[in-house]
Amino acid sequence: VKSYTYDQLQQRYAMYCLHHATGPYSWADASGWKRKGVPECQWYGVTCEPNTNMVQRINLRDNGLQGTIPPEVALIPELVVFNVNANTNLTGTVPDHMCNIQSERGLDIKVDCDYVSCECCSNCAQARKGD
Repeated sequence: VKSYTYDQLQQRYAMYCLHHATGPYSWADASGWKRKGVPECQWYGVTCEPNTNMVQRINLRDNGLQGTIPPEVALIPELVVFNVNANTNLTGTVPDHMCNIQSERGLDIKVDCDYVSCECCSNCAQARKGD
């Protein structure tokens, strides 16, 4: 951690918050998450930009997450895909900060709209049109 940049520390903090807030003991696969000495790029469901080791994608679809999405996820500076769809025990609302990032840099947010409300998620907007 000593050699981390500010952005990498912020990213790691946000990832820890995500793990803690979404019921870490209920996850189907938490390989690498919060393990000492394991960089985020080696955590289950995480894809990084290879040259910078910055997280670009989090795909925890159907992984047993529960609880709520913490606002700290918006602190991941290079995140472009956040997929937590099909986690039926995940509830609440997508944090406003994430919607701000969605509009600023095109963050693709995927949630199960029956359980998590999201004003900025295109898949939720499509679901609302079908009502």
